[in-house]
Amino acid sequence: MRVILRPAALAFTVLAACATTGAIDTSSRQRFTATATTMALDLGPPGALRSVEPLELLIGPDPEPWRVHLEDAWDFCQRTPRKCDEGVRRTLDQAFEHIRAGAGEGEGD
Repeated sequence: MRVILRPAALAFTVLAACATTGAIDTSSRQRFTATATTMALDLGPPGALRSVEPLELLIGPDPEPWRVHLEDAWDFCQRTPRKCDEGVRRTLDQAFEHIRAGAGEGEGD
C-alpha cells in the first residue's frame, strides 16, 4: 500500500519532524536550560538528569551528582544562533562521554 502525502500534509510532516529535533530556545536562560534538558534526555544521559537552576544540569544520584554547566553553550548560542543546537548537542555529548568514562573508573578493582 502506498501513501501519498498532499503538499499540506507533507509540509506538516516536515514541521513536525523539525519540532522533535530539540530546537534550543534562547529567549531566556530558563528556557535555554529547559530545552537543553529535553535535548539531553533525548540523547540518553548516563544517569538520572535534572536541572536545578538556569544553565546547570545534575546527572546521577545525590549526594554528589555530576554537574554540567551550560554557560559556555549559552554564550555560543548568543553569538552563533544558527549553530546553537549543534553546539549544545556537542556540549552534552562531551559531558556524557566524560561522565561515562569517570563512572567506569575503579570498576573491577
